[in-house]
Amino acid sequence: MKKVLLCAMLLSGCVGPTGAEKATYETIAPEHRAYVEADETLNAGQKQRRFDLLESWRIAVGAEK
Repeated sequence: MKKVLLCAMLLSGCVGPTGAEKATYETIAPEHRAYVEADETLNAGQKQRRFDLLESWRIAVGAEK
């Protein structure tokens, strides 16, 4: 019984992104991208890492490009 419950708990954690997660991305990502683009204290590598993070987040929540 414990194994069945454990399996059920593990499988229930494998759900796709919610509408709220996508909406959060769509609200925050454009503003963060603009901030990163304008921040003169960040070097090219630092900016690229942040852009890569935003792209990974976009893919994870299934947002449009």
